Formats: sequence, structure tokens, C-alpha cells
Amino acid sequence: MNTPQPATRYTITFPGERPMTTTKALIQSPTLLKAIAHIEREPGCTGLTLANGIRIDIA
Repeated sequence: MNTPQPATRYTITFPGERPMTTTKALIQSPTLLKAIAHIEREPGCTGLTLANGIRIDIA
């Protein structure tokens, strides 16, 4: 039987803030969604830091 896979969770850290972990479905920022699409598209990529200091990692 095919069991549904849980949604991938991402840890987002804004500069000077505590990290938060969420799913892609709950993110509304086009910039963050674009960065997550890049992470999903690149093999072996587990995270990245945006120019404004926001860090996104696969949780």
C-alpha cells in the first residue's frame, strides 16, 4: 500500500530571531517560496541563506 508521505518541513531563521519550523503550504511569502523551490530543485541542497540574512533549511 502507498502511505502518504508527510509534508517536508522547513526551518526558517530571520536575523536576530528564533528559528521557526513550518511546512511549505503555510508560507505566503513569494521570496521564501522561490528559495524553497530552489532547495527542492537542486540535488543535495539542504538549505540556503538569502541576501537579507534569512536562513532556510530542510528540517
